Amino acid sequence: MWDIAVMCYNSKLYSKDDVKVYVRAGFGTPDQYKELVGEDYESVATNE
Repeated sequence: MWDIAVMCYNSKLYSKDDVKVYVRAGFGTPDQYKELVGEDYESVATNE
């Protein structure tokens, strides 16, 4: 699944926030996020 996020982000189909969804779901790690987008991953609090 992470490969899909990478492909879509690199193709400009996904935003950084879209990629964060994959990290929150456990399909990627904060380190992978940083490597892909060039910024530290900061978890966003939700009302779940």
